[in-house]
Amino acid sequence: MKIYLVGGAVRDKLLGLASTEKDWVVVGSCPEEMLSLGFQQVGKQFPVFLHPKTRDEYALARIESKSGHGYQGFKFNFSKDISLEDDLFRRDLTINAMAMDDHGQIIDPYGGQKDLKLKQLRHVSAAFIEDPLRVLRTARFHARFYHLGFQIAQETMDLMKAIVASNELSYLSAERIWKEWEKALVTPNPEIFFEDLKTCQALAPEIVNLSSAPLKIAAQKTQDPSIRLCLFLMHLDDLNILTQLKMPQPLMRKITLFKNEHLFLDIHQHQSPESILALLMRTDALRKTQEFYQLLDCLAIFKDYHQQAIWKNLIEAIQNIKLPKTMQNRENIAKIQDYFKTQRLQIIQEQIFSHER
Repeated sequence: MKIYLVGGAVRDKLLGLASTEKDWVVVGSCPEEMLSLGFQQVGKQFPVFLHPKTRDEYALARIESKSGHGYQGFKFNFSKDISLEDDLFRRDLTINAMAMDDHGQIIDPYGGQKDLKLKQLRHVSAAFIEDPLRVLRTARFHARFYHLGFQIAQETMDLMKAIVASNELSYLSAERIWKEWEKALVTPNPEIFFEDLKTCQALAPEIVNLSSAPLKIAAQKTQDPSIRLCLFLMHLDDLNILTQLKMPQPLMRKITLFKNEHLFLDIHQHQSPESILALLMRTDALRKTQEFYQLLDCLAIFKDYHQQAIWKNLIEAIQNIKLPKTMQNRENIAKIQDYFKTQRLQIIQEQIFSHER
């Protein structure tokens, strides 16, 4: 049995970057031996094991052959005679197809170190075209390393376009696509991810005409992926794409609210206390206050906007309204509701409309 550190951890070490995850390949072993050593098997399609102490992932060296559509349409061979070079050959990009042994020696059969120096994202082999997920992964790596000067090799982009033209992307699950979006949104240049997908015609029609400029600006000003996405999708005509992508419900709600309400977050757009109260009720700002503040943060990135303190003081004042003891038996709900509405409107009138705006 021989064990090698592989993939992203080796790449990042050579780039001088911190790496949070370590993946290992085990050559010359079998599931029975791994289990006997205390490893926990977690892989479904092929044997992946968790180290009993570090919980790092250890995978048996394997080769794969295309057997169907999509990124799951593969058969795997993980017999003991699979070599490290065989395992590395199945990987997507040369910079991800390197390994390191326990002496720190780099094993690089496919030119990963050369492409690191050239700052090229290049496919390992023509088998790249067999896995449609690699279109999104390559675009994501481009977004991650763009600030270091990396580019996608033209021949690799040509293969990405060929994958899209073959309709293989249609076999990717919405959950898997969203997972790649999610990872791309926290990269230094998330706009590059979407620009690459646009280049190879891998974006949904609803998204392809959106400008990536707001996303680029957002990425320069905030690390929050939800704010980045709100600004990117704020001009989306059809919000059904959010459901199709299986985005988390809180994120879908935030995007929808910002798209529908961002014009009304400018307090000077309101001509009456009733209008402001209606906005607070529509956005549920009195209960989901932090979410409302995030909408303000989105707007502050999008335009010259300095009204956060005004809204915060207003909301805090409204939240501090107390019900008189004479009404606390809650027998007359309608009367209580009228009381709160009257008090809220009075506070809005006093704070917003009773002095020169």
